[in-house]
Amino acid sequence: MTPSATGNLQVKSLERHPSSEEVGLMRGLSTKIVRRMFGNEPAIIEFGNRETMKKRSYLTIRIPESVLARVHRRLRKTG
Repeated sequence: MTPSATGNLQVKSLERHPSSEEVGLMRGLSTKIVRRMFGNEPAIIEFGNRETMKKRSYLTIRIPESVLARVHRRLRKTG
């Protein structure tokens, strides 16, 4: 990794990472919608167990503020 990439990684690790519940409260959305919106976004942090044929999913996600801003910009109506 280059020094600038390492520095950028350190800055991203220090930013706030709210949970899907916190994001839902901030945006007035359900946790289910937040999980759908951010489920395929790069750079989110997931931990827990994914759903299998016999067990339901117990998955916690944390969304970096930079990802929140990126998705907000992409979904915002312009005009």
